[in-house]
Amino acid sequence: MKREEPIRRKPAMTLLELLIVFIIIGILLSFAMPTFQNASERQRSKNAEFNLTVLYHAQKRHRMTSVPPVYYTCEDCELDDINEILGLSIIDDYFSYEITDDTEGGFVAIATRLGSGRCADDTMSLTQGSSAVDKSVDNGGCSVW
Repeated sequence: MKREEPIRRKPAMTLLELLIVFIIIGILLSFAMPTFQNASERQRSKNAEFNLTVLYHAQKRHRMTSVPPVYYTCEDCELDDINEILGLSIIDDYFSYEITDDTEGGFVAIATRLGSGRCADDTMSLTQGSSAVDKSVDNGGCSVW
């Protein structure tokens, strides 16, 4: 009679070892997530800043081609309306845009952060006569801009 050899177990991870691995991964993710979120918010604000610059140049072009020469203003309107009038194709899910009259006969293009969180309702604006974007933090929470 042949003697049966004992069944050998393949080396595997125990439940405790697996739990420890998940805990370590969770700790590493907790350090990485704020950095990722800050980088995402900075990118969104740079995109809005670029869109304001595009609006600025489109407004200059609109004034040169319209009779009489006026700047387009649009308060509480959709981005599609601005795109249609100024011949643009801006797509932005994170900011709302409006163009208001300036006291000196110019315009102010304003981007307001949508959504919730620390950057919600913060604005940045670009005024005719100044090609630099002014980033004003209204609620004091968006330090990543």
